[in-house]
Amino acid sequence: MLLKGAKATARAYRIGQTRTVTLDYSGVVSDAFPSFDVRLDALLQRRRALAAEMLNG
Repeated sequence: MLLKGAKATARAYRIGQTRTVTLDYSGVVSDAFPSFDVRLDALLQRRRALAAEMLNG
């Protein structure tokens, strides 16, 4: 979920947006199974951590 939000806010700042940018996330929460959004967010967090490790040595 963060990827889309990060892209949207980065795009808004690149084009010189001066008004407040808000993002709405919709999703379903269940203890029985992780939703697609939760799994995607975990994957993206692992990728960001791996990228940070690679860049920082």
